[in-house]
Amino acid sequence: MKKNLIAVAIAGVLAVPFAAQADIAFSGDARARYNTKTPDGGDAAALTDSRVRLGFVAKDGDVASVHYRGYMSTGTHGDGEPAYATDWAFVKANLGPVTVSAGEMLANWGTKLLYWDVRPKRVMISGKAGGHWMGITFDKSTETNNKDTDVPADGKPNPFTGNDADDKQAIKLLVKGKNYGLLHSMIEDGAGDKSSTVTDVYYMGAAGDIKYNVEFVTEGGDAEGTSLGANMMMPMGGMTLSAALINFADGGAGFDADYLDGMFMGCDAGNVCPSIGDSGDGAMTIAASLGMGFGDGMKGHLSFASVAGDGANEGTGIELAVFKSLSKKTNVKAFFGTVSQDDDSNNTHTGMGAAINTKF
Repeated sequence: MKKNLIAVAIAGVLAVPFAAQADIAFSGDARARYNTKTPDGGDAAALTDSRVRLGFVAKDGDVASVHYRGYMSTGTHGDGEPAYATDWAFVKANLGPVTVSAGEMLANWGTKLLYWDVRPKRVMISGKAGGHWMGITFDKSTETNNKDTDVPADGKPNPFTGNDADDKQAIKLLVKGKNYGLLHSMIEDGAGDKSSTVTDVYYMGAAGDIKYNVEFVTEGGDAEGTSLGANMMMPMGGMTLSAALINFADGGAGFDADYLDGMFMGCDAGNVCPSIGDSGDGAMTIAASLGMGFGDGMKGHLSFASVAGDGANEGTGIELAVFKSLSKKTNVKAFFGTVSQDDDSNNTHTGMGAAINTKF
């Protein structure tokens, strides 16, 4: 809580000199959800939450800018205590051909397989040359400043979530073109006794009406392994078929659950998912989703996923979700799904839920 207040104060102080001459734009959104989850032979558990996010961007022409967004959430997965957090708070300055950014940032990368929705404390120097974007970052992460707080049982650095049993720092080299990206990361934990490297390359392309992307990750040092993700989207009359394949070998640490968020509403709700996003050594996930439009601002999808090769997370899941736009800024969602776990528990879970989202 103290760190969040400090971040707000810093962003506010930095914004003051801009107030008289800068353009300031405010934005926000609100969400309320209700979900139920019923284990095989057990009682239904109600999962309710709400969230309000507020932010601003203050710009002094094309020279400098201040960016901030924070949120308040209550009731996440039955926890009634309100939580306050900072999504990001950073400053950016354009110094000729080079841009320098510093603060707590959203560090998205590639096709969502590796880094997505993680927020390290970062200093980044970047620029463009010959149609390519290049950057070098100095990142500092703690085990509590990312949304995924799982800590590996072996205590090794986990470059996929940015979490570790200790605080962690990394130097990342990044290059991006129109359709591809290359990242190399050198990671050390806070105690200095564990290190790892991560190299990631992705490509996004199209073949006729079919859009596809492929991302490959290899790890070295104290966290060794490889991961491969590929997905595609193709039109089928008035519908759209999406499919994905994710494979891990030689101790691959797993992939970010956001990789399949477009297919499964229940993943975001922490509800109906066959442990996708937590698969480990030797596991393979196959998923498919059929998107449909019903007119009058309504659409839906029927999704399926199967995880095999990892006894702790094996299983299959299916979900039906419907989305309805009430206006340009407000929509409602509803879903029903079931998951069958193929591990020692052989449990079957069913779940359903609804959510309303609005922007302002």
